[in-house]
Amino acid sequence: MADFSEHIHQFEHNIKALCGLCVNSPDLFWDWKTTISFYSALHLIRAHLAHHGEHPLTHTRLSVLVSPANGRKTKITEAVYLAYDKLRMDSEKARYLKLAQHIGGQEIRFINGITRLETIMQEFGKVYPGYLSSFDLHHYKEITNSHLYIIYKQQA
Repeated sequence: MADFSEHIHQFEHNIKALCGLCVNSPDLFWDWKTTISFYSALHLIRAHLAHHGEHPLTHTRLSVLVSPANGRKTKITEAVYLAYDKLRMDSEKARYLKLAQHIGGQEIRFINGITRLETIMQEFGKVYPGYLSSFDLHHYKEITNSHLYIIYKQQA
């Protein structure tokens, strides 16, 4: 089972991949960008749990351990819990449903996902200061927003 630092290392690896996709393919691979955002958040949550000696094997068990209502030392804030849960659902939709095939649907899901990941990163940084490398995801969200604006303007 991975320990705290291994989860942080995997988080950083995932974020670097996400940033690379955003820079090199700003208008492609929205499903992968959303999925990588989720797995980045998952590793932060798992790092938190590993710090407390917990290594859940399922998403269901993980959700129980981090629930703000559980009263355990492993609980997380409601804002982080909701951001994580919505990001998990966004990732599942991006991977399996492909409902939003019209222009902008997958992109908007990614922008929402990266905003949720930022929330989780900010809170994690407060609880575990000094463990996250400096990643400016806002920059990549701006690249995406600018690209979407251009797409919508061209369609009008």
